[in-house]
Amino acid sequence: MSRIGLPDRDLDKLVALVADGRVVPIVGDGLLQVRTVDGDRPVAEVVAAAVAERIGVEFAGESLSDLGHTFLAGNRKATLDDFRDEVHDVVSGATWEPSDSLRALARIRGLRLLLTTGFDPLLATSLREVDGNAPLVGAFATNARHKDLPSGWQAERTVYHLYGQSDRVNRFAVTEEDVLETLLQLQAHEPMLPELTRALQQAHLLLLGCRYPDWLSRVFLRIARRKRLADGRQEAEYLAIEPSPGDATLVRFLEQFSTRTVVVPAPLSEVVEVLAERCSTHSAQPPTEAERPPSVFISYANEDRAMAEAIATALQVHGLDAWLDKGDHPERLHAGDDFRRRIRERIAGSELFVAVLSPRAAARPEGFYRREWEWALERASAIAPDVPFLVPVALDGLSYRNAGIPERMRTVHWITANSGGAMDVVAEEVKHAIRTVRARRARGAA
Repeated sequence: MSRIGLPDRDLDKLVALVADGRVVPIVGDGLLQVRTVDGDRPVAEVVAAAVAERIGVEFAGESLSDLGHTFLAGNRKATLDDFRDEVHDVVSGATWEPSDSLRALARIRGLRLLLTTGFDPLLATSLREVDGNAPLVGAFATNARHKDLPSGWQAERTVYHLYGQSDRVNRFAVTEEDVLETLLQLQAHEPMLPELTRALQQAHLLLLGCRYPDWLSRVFLRIARRKRLADGRQEAEYLAIEPSPGDATLVRFLEQFSTRTVVVPAPLSEVVEVLAERCSTHSAQPPTEAERPPSVFISYANEDRAMAEAIATALQVHGLDAWLDKGDHPERLHAGDDFRRRIRERIAGSELFVAVLSPRAAARPEGFYRREWEWALERASAIAPDVPFLVPVALDGLSYRNAGIPERMRTVHWITANSGGAMDVVAEEVKHAIRTVRARRARGAA
């Protein structure tokens, strides 16, 4: 039996799942803590105290939700958005230090996608301090234009705010009623959240410090699981709950109706510390950048398929993992595949996007390759300017001034080639770009 009350066999299974990248933690208020002169304090409590001072209310430990109601009761013309502005001003002006437990969580490299119930940047700050570079950040908000996981999340460490991120434009949850409404909206907007929905369905959830009233905890777990709690899985989910008399009814409920949920009744700091220690020594480490074959996505119009296949062959001869939607390789699209999802995942996970550009592709007003370009450009917008991602290969004298090519693609250097010509030059240029990508990422993580 491990010191966190979990049998060694179950702990080893959890560590293996983390190492395989199959665990998604949902980090709640109980773990979102900051360092203060009086020791670690929940960031929600720190924010509430600062907001109380701003709105002229004597702070006696009220929750942010309670302060919101007090604010509205004392200001009849005020709205909840006005209260959100007060909260955002506190968050945007703060310089918090994450607690050691939060930093320990960030050191668990197998955790690639981390969800948070907080609106503060504390989790992203922890990852940036540990990794040396900022993670991708996304958030759900009913009035936000983009609600799903950010583009490229499969290839980068990513933080996603389930109840919104502190913002003056997009709404974020500041009261318990807000949380309930956001949960219902998450469920209602599921068709617009294909990446998040799939990630939650495929992952083993590790809930850390998600402190809610008992009834709200049940609603949260049900929506996060995307199915009835009584519908068990072959392998366990994990819920870390610090010992508290108030959690007894929730634990009993889970034992009766969610038999695959493993409750870890230990202090959160100890749970995270043990998990970080065990994961750091686990032998099943993911491949390093040097070991992983470079992944190159090749986009082309149907008229240029022969050229795209010639480029793919040349890249594979040079040891590069080139992907086409058609061909003889086992990872191609197969009958019945959700081709939009598969292609978008490939673009998000690739190191380079090679766009085969030709007068024929430029002249066509429509084509699925234009959707691929759109997704690639969206991902490129989140990549540092000195890190290559877009690598156009121009055929048959295509001009940079051709209006049929997106303007952003006309601002990067093209590799020029001729249909039927030797592809070694193209392969060498792509290999050089790959080396630049990996060197830049290595410097960023050092």
